[in-house]
Amino acid sequence: MLPSRLPPRARLPDCKIKLLCITPEDDDVCLELELALDRNAAANSVHVRPQPPPKAGASVARKWLLKGLSERSLRKDEFNGWVCAAKLTSSSAVHHPHIMLISAWLLSALPTLALAASAKYDKYRSIAQRNGGLVSLDAAGYDELTAAPRDYSVSVVLTALGEAVKCGPCKILQPEYAQIAKQWSSAKKNDDEEHIFAYLDFEKGPEIFQRLGLQTAPTFQLFMPTEGPRATPKLGAEKIDFGRMGFQADAIANHLRGLAKLPSLQYSRPVDKAQVAKNVFSTVVGALTIWRLFPYIKVALVQRYIWAFLAISTILLMNSGYMWCQIRKPQYAQVGHGGAVSYIAGGYQNQLGAEVYIVSAIYGILGFSVYTLAYTVPKLRDPVRQRLAIYVWTGVLLAMASVLFRVFHTKQPGYPFRIF
Repeated sequence: MLPSRLPPRARLPDCKIKLLCITPEDDDVCLELELALDRNAAANSVHVRPQPPPKAGASVARKWLLKGLSERSLRKDEFNGWVCAAKLTSSSAVHHPHIMLISAWLLSALPTLALAASAKYDKYRSIAQRNGGLVSLDAAGYDELTAAPRDYSVSVVLTALGEAVKCGPCKILQPEYAQIAKQWSSAKKNDDEEHIFAYLDFEKGPEIFQRLGLQTAPTFQLFMPTEGPRATPKLGAEKIDFGRMGFQADAIANHLRGLAKLPSLQYSRPVDKAQVAKNVFSTVVGALTIWRLFPYIKVALVQRYIWAFLAISTILLMNSGYMWCQIRKPQYAQVGHGGAVSYIAGGYQNQLGAEVYIVSAIYGILGFSVYTLAYTVPKLRDPVRQRLAIYVWTGVLLAMASVLFRVFHTKQPGYPFRIF
């Protein structure tokens, strides 16, 4: 005879209760419930798995007496302070009156067997669902969400989004991280893939940054579960290096999927419809413009002076460090200790953006002065104008060479040569 309710806590020692039901026709065991109650047990997960009987056909095996349930992992819960673990096995699907009575009793007992999520996880999951999948934390929320025990994993980005801090990488990472959280909130997940995406801004929790000794942002932390099938013995956070991973959402999701054991974490970048429309519009306008102006463009394309100007300009820019600046993204200029603006960076390994244009202009003037002295001045038929042109362009050549030597001396004070 089945009990009408679970025994009260005071009367339960550490034990296992096993209930069996057999059909009157002595068929296979129809339903088996094993309930383990352990006063001192760590948190256990509950697994429900329908098992077909050896003699049943495939169509019969698909039926499950507890309606609406399929194979799934259930989170732990406490019943009057007792940690419960249960295993339910269905080995027949015969719709017998005795079976239906047992099913009704089991349905009433299942809430006791931890069908509900932990209160802390439910709290932050509901907050995440209201905020696009991402939880904004303060110091108290950070401590509560990351405190052990945890039957869920949580990733936290410690960032600084305030205008006073001016953290460029933080502003780059935040929308990428928010996209991952948004897709995760609506994705189909396995029952044991309980994960929270959260972030803590410096303005809301400076004491957390101070406690962790953080001097830079952003910092990525991953807290794995301390209980359940994905549990790890490590209670603290695992830090993820953005220098190795980058700030792109797909790279972060791929790294987190393997590290946090979340196979359902798949990221696909959403299509930017505004950018697509802009690209299509620009392409159409550009094609129409080229089509209308092609007769004039054709004439310009065969002019050797235009190609010579483009080639020389490209050579001057590349020799002046343009590509280095495109890769390293240095500042255009910098302010010294006295407030003076400097356009030339010291040292041969450093460069400012303004140096590209300064040095290329110097090289351009030097080259043009040499070309004038070699090709233009000899063609002048007036001796006075020819002599004057020689003096002027020789002076320009010496002045620009002196400026170039001065640039070398600024970058390396030990450079010994100069003209003026």
